[in-house]
Amino acid sequence: MLDKILNFIYPMARLSIIVIFILFGFASCGQTTNKNISIVYKIDLDYMEGCETGKGECKPIVLKRHFLQDSIKIIFPGGGTQSDVYLYSDTAFVRWVQNIQSKQPKAIRHDQKFVGQGNPTLDLTGLQDGIYRSQMTSCGLGGTFKLTITTEN
Repeated sequence: MLDKILNFIYPMARLSIIVIFILFGFASCGQTTNKNISIVYKIDLDYMEGCETGKGECKPIVLKRHFLQDSIKIIFPGGGTQSDVYLYSDTAFVRWVQNIQSKQPKAIRHDQKFVGQGNPTLDLTGLQDGIYRSQMTSCGLGGTFKLTITTEN
């Protein structure tokens, strides 16, 4: 009796394993791998002071990537005991600054660092192409600048 059960189960198990290998084989044939890159953009103290005071360079920053999944990080200088960095959509930020919208817009990204915790950083990985505004606030340094993210193949 046991022989009959094993003879029945063994071919079915073998067939299941073959079907699984075929399915995984076809699934992996359609996958492509891209070489995602890591973009690290470091904002220096002079640039942020220029953005804060208007007495130095504060040109818009354009970050170009190859794929939406490319890692993009912006590292800011420390500005005091507590430093906060924010990323807003350009449209929402401009509407707020021009008093068209009274409520401060919700930040898309935010990071906060205290002295000794390292520099504040914004991770922009996965954001859609577009124009954004980045703002830094702290007791010793601040400012806002325009940031454009584009994907180029």
